[in-house]
Amino acid sequence: MLRTARKPGDASYVFKAEPAQVVVKECAGGAWKARTEAVTTWSAGGKSGIAFGGARYEVKSLPASAPACKGNSPCMRLATVPDGKTDATRTIYLAH
Repeated sequence: MLRTARKPGDASYVFKAEPAQVVVKECAGGAWKARTEAVTTWSAGGKSGIAFGGARYEVKSLPASAPACKGNSPCMRLATVPDGKTDATRTIYLAH
């Protein structure tokens, strides 16, 4: 769900099963800009997950305080896997 008030860095993600892709909408310059990214799977070092937009994500435990998931079941949390280049991480909460 998109918020009407937007600030740079705000984003929404819509995942589609067939074909495996995600539509990413990000706020830039006060407007929503959309792009479509292919979703792939990855596995390394005993871990696995999905990848899109140049980042790898794995499913993490869901904190009870996750505000994005209140009232939405099921809900899951994806977190970026460190790439060795940056300490920045991103967490995406997916509600169905």
